[in-house]
This record gives sequence, C-alpha cells and structure tokens, in this order.
Amino acid sequence: YADSIAAGRVTPGLTTIHQAPESMGEHAAQFILDRIERAEEDVVARPRHLVLDPSLVVRKSTASPLPD
Repeated sequence: YADSIAAGRVTPGLTTIHQAPESMGEHAAQFILDRIERAEEDVVARPRHLVLDPSLVVRKSTASPLPD
C-alpha cells in the first residue's frame, strides 16, 4: 500500500498506492512547529485536518481480464 521500492523490484511488479511520505512528514513537522509557537503565545491550537491525494501505481500484478 505504501509503494515501497521492493514493490517495483519483485516479479511481477506489485500495483500499489503512493502516499507521498515526504510530504506527509513535512506537513507533520510544520504542524508541530506551529503548535509549539502557539503554545509559547498561550494560544490554544485548533485541530487541523489535511488530506493528501494518494495515487495509484499500476504495475504487472494488475492486468486486464482474459478474453472468454
């Protein structure tokens, strides 16, 4: 599901979902830094919600159905 390097190196290559872990980490770090700054200002941090669009990575493990 996480589109690991191994998914593309096995035979057949596995179809997976790419989730952009670098982007998730960057956003998480920024959320933490923002929360720390607000804590120093004695401001209550509101919960945040962020949706990052995953993408389908189609490889050889997914194929069209065979004709009848």
